[in-house]
Amino acid sequence: MMKIYAHRGNKSEYPENSLAAFQSAVELGVEGIELDVHLSKDNEMVVIHDETLDRTTNKSGEVQTLTLSELKQANLLNVDGSVSEELLPTLAEVLNLLDELTFTGDLNIELKTDQNEYQGIEKLVKELIESKPRNYTIIYSSFNWHTINRMKKLEPQGELALLFAQPLMTYQHLIPEIAPHGLHIDFRLVAQLESANQGDLPLRLWTVNDLADIRNWLLNEERNIEVIMTDYPRQALALRSELASN
Repeated sequence: MMKIYAHRGNKSEYPENSLAAFQSAVELGVEGIELDVHLSKDNEMVVIHDETLDRTTNKSGEVQTLTLSELKQANLLNVDGSVSEELLPTLAEVLNLLDELTFTGDLNIELKTDQNEYQGIEKLVKELIESKPRNYTIIYSSFNWHTINRMKKLEPQGELALLFAQPLMTYQHLIPEIAPHGLHIDFRLVAQLESANQGDLPLRLWTVNDLADIRNWLLNEERNIEVIMTDYPRQALALRSELASN
């Protein structure tokens, strides 16, 4: 069965990358959750997609120039743009929530080092993960393949995935050298991916939001598609259930 991952949680109904969005995703029954991690000025691991607060909160400023205390003064925005009561979560808070909810799926932690290197982020994340009890699988991913190599040295047995967007397609010949466990690829680029470089690696597609596209990928048997990441987990799960019953 193809897995459904909630991209930044159930962000179609709750503020993206919020505790509410993650809780909703777990309650819907997704097999995986994807989230993004940056470092604050005081080296705290915070869960937010952008390098700045501007798009997703009622504050502004670069994450790396603000302390956790300052970041906690920002309220996340609802889907309609109104201000919610949700605050920017730390990675530790998300892990605690997933433990409380007895989540047993996959947690895909994207290390957002493609714009800012965040020196030492790999070690900090690894140490935090090791300090927390869990019944779920951790998958690390990044657009910065140096981050993947650094994490591989720190966590030789860890599940590591390369993130692919259009500018990286010319580097797909390096896949065997990096030896990831999976490829997280923009679903529109699958046809451009050379199967010789993919090998038997599972493909995890981002971000599939149109129901027609979700249906097509759920029915696809030509490539080793393991996961559909979507902003609409409720609809994707319902469609998968409908197809399975037919």
